[in-house]
Amino acid sequence: MGKCAELVDKWNYTYNYVRPHQSIGCLTPMGFLDKWIKESEDRVYVSTM
Repeated sequence: MGKCAELVDKWNYTYNYVRPHQSIGCLTPMGFLDKWIKESEDRVYVSTM
């Protein structure tokens, strides 16, 4: 089971940190998350309640 888990971990890392995804502007998922967090810091949230 150890070898299988190691292969899954490597695939998961590559998928999230290395491989760009066309659906999110050719960024990696983690790159997209970093960009979203930085852009969100400047937003002002308004509540109507």
